[in-house]
Amino acid sequence: MKKAKQRVSMNRDFKVGNVDDLPFDDQRFDVVVSGLALNFFPDIENALLEMKRVTRPGGVIAAYVWDYAEKMEFLRYFWDASCQIDSSSKNLDEGKRFPICNSEKFIKRIEKGWASRS
Repeated sequence: MKKAKQRVSMNRDFKVGNVDDLPFDDQRFDVVVSGLALNFFPDIENALLEMKRVTRPGGVIAAYVWDYAEKMEFLRYFWDASCQIDSSSKNLDEGKRFPICNSEKFIKRIEKGWASRS
């Protein structure tokens, strides 16, 4: 956090928090973004609920993840080769470990999160 504060020239506040209980008041932000992190959260639906809670009405919630399963070709080649050499490496393959890291599955999971917590 110290490095982040040093690199930002504007007077900004940085906070560390837990995605299951964001340290902010309701409807605090116009825009909330989860960048390359959503697949690591243990309860994605709750993370989405928290993002929604801290976003003002009419605000924007955005999220993006790597497409480990298909479009990140260099990693796909790596894991395919690794699994051919050592079948136990299948347990480490991000394409399998993070099923939401695929466009179609990601969209379905987001929609499920909104529907289940409405």
